[in-house]
Amino acid sequence: MTNTVVTDRDLLSGKMRIGEKVVVIGGGLVGCEPAETAAQEAKQVSIVEILDKVAADMIPPMRKVLLKRLSAKGVRLFTGILREEITERGVTIEDKQGHRHDLDADQVVIAVGAIPDSGLANELKGRVRELHVVGDSKGKDRILEAIHGGEKAGQDL
Repeated sequence: MTNTVVTDRDLLSGKMRIGEKVVVIGGGLVGCEPAETAAQEAKQVSIVEILDKVAADMIPPMRKVLLKRLSAKGVRLFTGILREEITERGVTIEDKQGHRHDLDADQVVIAVGAIPDSGLANELKGRVRELHVVGDSKGKDRILEAIHGGEKAGQDL
């Protein structure tokens, strides 16, 4: 079995079809979103995270709900992972205790953080009368910050 390596954006944008056995490298909010999307399509999903907990960058009430949804869909969580290696069969991981696990996958999703995508904003600068940049176009906003930024931009118009 060989696998395909994609980014979270490739998967969520629909550029790539979701595999049957998916390993998501990165267990922050950026990784949990494609993992949940794949799990909703009844795929076998594993999340690999270097930190000791998944979705550590979420506010606690939202994190609790997300973890419940992931658990209900059978998503396997591997935390405290020090090393991962993408292989032809999937991903080999090693935890802090030195235990190694081989995770079969036909698709590996790299979701280790988002960088701002300000391409459109840069293109529009100086070409429009008024420009408001919010969300991931501005920086590393969480969803609530992006919503509030959008609301404020709308009020300022």
